[in-house]
Amino acid sequence: MGKKLAYERYHWFHGQIKTKRYPNARKLSEKFEISEKQAQRDVEFMRDRLDAPLVYDPNKKGYEFEDDVYVLPPIWFSEDELLGLCLALRLASTLPDRKLKDSLYDLLEKFLTFRFLDSPPSLTDIKEKVSVKNVQYYKVNENIFHQVMDSLFRSEPLKISYYTPHKHEKTKRIIHPLHLFCYMGSWHLIAFCTLKNELRDFALSRIRAIEPTSQSIDLPDDLPPIRDYQHFFSP
Repeated sequence: MGKKLAYERYHWFHGQIKTKRYPNARKLSEKFEISEKQAQRDVEFMRDRLDAPLVYDPNKKGYEFEDDVYVLPPIWFSEDELLGLCLALRLASTLPDRKLKDSLYDLLEKFLTFRFLDSPPSLTDIKEKVSVKNVQYYKVNENIFHQVMDSLFRSEPLKISYYTPHKHEKTKRIIHPLHLFCYMGSWHLIAFCTLKNELRDFALSRIRAIEPTSQSIDLPDDLPPIRDYQHFFSP
């Protein structure tokens, strides 16, 4: 019940600001019959934990939003959904990208804070109770992984230098990333390769250099399904 009442206070305070009524801790205290200290803690919680851009106007003796597009996040996670999210974030420990992992953990912290308004579970608790052993057979450069992910979701081509071990050679490639997958500790990228003019499977650990390119790539209309290429072959 405490969580629900806390959310109602945040929702009311948010609504008062949106309608230009300049609420403050005293008004919040009177509305919900709580102490002014608790009301002030609610205001600070909204500012510090819910990222509400609160600004106090001394002339109006109340708060407004510095950024008027701010919207109070809704509560939509069930317990099972939250558990699934926690497990997914632990599995994210296999990602060879510290910046991305840190962002994911920051996101989880925010969700945990808001889903459990009174006493959020500790992320440290989750780390202690659930672990993932990542067997990384081939090390992937963090910058390469990050650029591949960025290009993949932007649907933008890349210029790479790729090492082929059985030929002991490096080749320059222009590729269009299509699908990223991890197989037994090794990260692979399925991409359309302009050098071979077909889909290829690139091991991220063999990419020696990578950079965006402005060169456009027209993908063939008859590309086979990606799932048919989730196996290893030498590009």
